[in-house]
Amino acid sequence: MGWPTGFEPATTSSTSLDSTIELRPPTGVQDSFPVTQGQVCEKLLALPSLPITAKIFQLKRRTLRKFSSPQTKDHHNVYVVLLDPAVGKLRKVKLLNPLRDAKKPCVYVGMTGLTPEERFENHKRGIKSSLLAKRYGLRLLPEFYAHLNPMPYEAAAQMERDLTEDLRRAGYTVVGGH
Repeated sequence: MGWPTGFEPATTSSTSLDSTIELRPPTGVQDSFPVTQGQVCEKLLALPSLPITAKIFQLKRRTLRKFSSPQTKDHHNVYVVLLDPAVGKLRKVKLLNPLRDAKKPCVYVGMTGLTPEERFENHKRGIKSSLLAKRYGLRLLPEFYAHLNPMPYEAAAQMERDLTEDLRRAGYTVVGGH
């Protein structure tokens, strides 16, 4: 690894997620320049003769380790939201559910990496939400999904489709479930 002109590593330290390098200043500069995580060394940045690359003095080691640990693999959930019965009168919804039983409720089926409760709140606030779940969502129906969660992403994506098909076959008016 090449160091900026006039700089040499004084000390290095490394942890599992980041590395810190302390650089000695160029000859003729009296002050020391200890650089630790999150600090900006104003004196180093103020030196006019340094190229831009010399101003980058700390590199973070980026890994996917925290995303691929065993405890995070099964964090996806499917969920079912009870919708207002007015959804069943929408033309688009009627076309999606030709075998619907008007006596059974309208539901929205989704999948998330959050908890179903957090995702439902996001729907109601309009954060990455389905328009129907935002406008017509009444509450979660955990009796349809609680026994299934949590699961890996691929299983959750397939379960969302399967749950949608099963509920449609049972006569429910279903939206979502891509």
